[in-house]
Amino acid sequence: MSREDVERTDHGLTEERYRRLVDHSPNAICVHQRGRLHYVNEAGLEWMRAASADELIGRPLTDFIDFDSIEAVSERAAELREIGDCSEPWIVRMVRLDGTRLDVEAVSVLTLWEGERAYQVICRDVSAQRAAEATLRYQAALVDRISDAIIAIDDNYVVKSWNRAAETIYGRCAKEAIGMPAIEALGAELGVMTSSGGGVFHSVHHHTDGTALDVRVSVARIDTGYVLVSCDLTAQRRAEQHFASVVESLEEGVVVLDKNGMIKSLNPAAMRLVGISQDQIGTDFFERTGQFALYDANGNNIPPGQRPAEITIRTGEPFSHLVLGFDHVEGHRAWLTSCGRLLHPGLPGQSDVLITFSDITDQRAASEQLVYRATHDPLTRLPNREYVLSKIAASEHVRTVVVYIDLDDLKATNDTLGHKAGDDLLCATADRLLEFVGPGDVVGRLGGDEFIVLICDSAPPEDLADKLKRHLARPVSIASTTTPIRASVGLVEVLADDRRTAEEILRDADLAMYEAKRAGRNRR
Repeated sequence: MSREDVERTDHGLTEERYRRLVDHSPNAICVHQRGRLHYVNEAGLEWMRAASADELIGRPLTDFIDFDSIEAVSERAAELREIGDCSEPWIVRMVRLDGTRLDVEAVSVLTLWEGERAYQVICRDVSAQRAAEATLRYQAALVDRISDAIIAIDDNYVVKSWNRAAETIYGRCAKEAIGMPAIEALGAELGVMTSSGGGVFHSVHHHTDGTALDVRVSVARIDTGYVLVSCDLTAQRRAEQHFASVVESLEEGVVVLDKNGMIKSLNPAAMRLVGISQDQIGTDFFERTGQFALYDANGNNIPPGQRPAEITIRTGEPFSHLVLGFDHVEGHRAWLTSCGRLLHPGLPGQSDVLITFSDITDQRAASEQLVYRATHDPLTRLPNREYVLSKIAASEHVRTVVVYIDLDDLKATNDTLGHKAGDDLLCATADRLLEFVGPGDVVGRLGGDEFIVLICDSAPPEDLADKLKRHLARPVSIASTTTPIRASVGLVEVLADDRRTAEEILRDADLAMYEAKRAGRNRR
């Protein structure tokens, strides 16, 4: 089996495993390359309301993105430089085949598709969340614009003036109300309020249809009677109940802390995500969560006192879309995106703090799997050529030995024992190489019968190539037979100030290996 045939086989295995991974994902996943769609999974077809992939594949990506979202998509793609780079989540408005719009949260990963750079995009439907947020904003706007009723009555408790807000609140037009006894117009007695000479009172008035109105009334004495400023709290109370119902039903966790970090309220999603129960309201949030280790997006531990919400309480500085991980009480690591801000930004040190977070554990795991598939050989599970090149480039300030290994007997093994035996020989080679290197070194498979080893930040041991060949040559069991692993080994040393590119260094190691192979043939 030629090296080209092996490479084609490996590529087919990679694509097949990738498709199995994404075809049945509940999230919509697509691959685009040079501005055109090359792949859409089943969830994506359903989201786009497509009968088959033929309706989407090959078309420009911009056919399916709202005009206002195109710039953001381009910006996220431009940020990804290296294979495996993953964007932060952002919101995209998709245009479906039936013309409807769908808001999704998208994450883009730079990868390889049929040997060329492409972008994998994983989408999560956030349209329901956006609709809930829009409802909240709408209801808040209604509450903000409620006007107070201003009503004047004389000493005989007869209505003398009745503004438009009073018409709205009480359901009675000014023409009808003026001249009417206040007790009838307001549907309530006023004696207690006026006998004291004025003040602020909570009372129950009534609409013309008999509906009870929960109102706050400010009463002021004037020469000819009284002025009443009536604030209808009924709609506000209903809105508060509505807001509470919406927050209760959100999939996002919502926590409100006071200025000292005590829990004032939290919704069921927050209880589920961070393991806090309703009976812990009034307790210290940071004592409750401090028992869990907290990590940043790169997996670095964030110590107590430096956690984002604590900094917001101390300084008033908000944070948004932070990716945070924590070791859940159930024993697994969960990942969240979190936002936090003061409810009253102008009052640092005095304001309550709002913290929201969404569970992205499954999304992050899927992204990590995609990155792993894009950067590792599916047979040996070793890093692939692109990964190795990135490691060589990253080691430019570290002394490194690059060792190029070419198996001498893979074709013979394939021809005499079968391709399964050849695969077993490749896996055995990978295991032997991993045994040989240290914990900070890198072993990769370039493809076919070629492997690479990076020995980092150390001087090469004497006779490194011979020692490696002897280590490989210990017999292994392949297809009911015992055989040594024979290989040609070439190496180059890369110093801290080396000016060669990663590709040039790999080429020089390849040439060194071929020199070693020719020398070995001449000695036979």
